[in-house]
Amino acid sequence: MSGPGEALWRFAVAVYEAPGAANACLLLQDRHGVNVNVLLAALYAVRHGTPLTAEDLAALDAAVAGWQRQVVEPLRAVRRAMKAEQALAGWPGAKALREAVKAAELEAERLTLATLARRLAAMAPAAGEASVREAIVRTLALHAAAFEADAETAAAIATLTAAAASVDDDL
Repeated sequence: MSGPGEALWRFAVAVYEAPGAANACLLLQDRHGVNVNVLLAALYAVRHGTPLTAEDLAALDAAVAGWQRQVVEPLRAVRRAMKAEQALAGWPGAKALREAVKAAELEAERLTLATLARRLAAMAPAAGEASVREAIVRTLALHAAAFEADAETAAAIATLTAAAASVDDDL
């Protein structure tokens, strides 16, 4: 992959690998149903001068919803089911199969981000924002508006805000 899809992928990996970001993403995904790829795409858009409206976020989510539901989520469910060592015990080759499922899930997410990057490329850049951090917080608030932000959720949002703001623009 090259172009905007590759740039979004590198950004997403950098954010996800930041301290605490993976757990923050999983909390938002598992507790609140947030599509983490849409969230990461929104953060990327903000960092590149295109803060997203609620309508933009809904359109991005809709663009990948079928793929998410039919491909990504089933792969994730299989990988998670195989995560427990007892699920793998006594099954020769099961660990290798789990790694293959994990690789397939990662590739499905990469394809999701490539689709989101194409959609983002078609969106018009917004007029100047006060700061990247404020724009990220606003974008997160738009995406997170559908659920109540308890203390753990607020901490996850803060973690992702800091992670996205700290990613090197040259990625």
